[in-house]
Amino acid sequence: MTTRTHCARLAVLAAGLGLLVGCDSGPKLARVSGTVTLDGKPLPNAMVSFQPIGSKDNQNPGGGSLGVTDADGKYILLHEGRARGAVVGNHRVRISSLPGKGAGDKPPSDLGSEDGVILPKGVKAQMDYDLVPTEWNENSTKTFEVKPEGTDKADFAITSPKGPAPKKK
Repeated sequence: MTTRTHCARLAVLAAGLGLLVGCDSGPKLARVSGTVTLDGKPLPNAMVSFQPIGSKDNQNPGGGSLGVTDADGKYILLHEGRARGAVVGNHRVRISSLPGKGAGDKPPSDLGSEDGVILPKGVKAQMDYDLVPTEWNENSTKTFEVKPEGTDKADFAITSPKGPAPKKK
């Protein structure tokens, strides 16, 4: 074997080892799915977001996962839009209805100001209305622990805030 051939083989071997050593398998993922209900009924067209919560020992546990509910309120999480699942560990959960998809286009008719009911705080216009209360989305403190075995029971039962009863005419 010539020196040139030997050097070429060593270079290929070194490059291959470098790729193996340099490969990062990424965070440990587990499959997560479930159902979202609003006032006991499936919530279609809602975005479900899981964002890993860092710890003292692991300040950057990995990227978040998203899913969108179907007509039955069921969703499946995708990690960073690519792999099915979510990072194992604790997550902050946020759920909101998607505008333009029918779920949050406008408030239910019983919340109109003509009925004497005030729209929830922060609603600027009908198109701005989210069926999901802010404690589940922008102000969420909801958490969920993703275990290594995963789950198909990451279910969330949301109750909408009830305004005062409409005034009788």
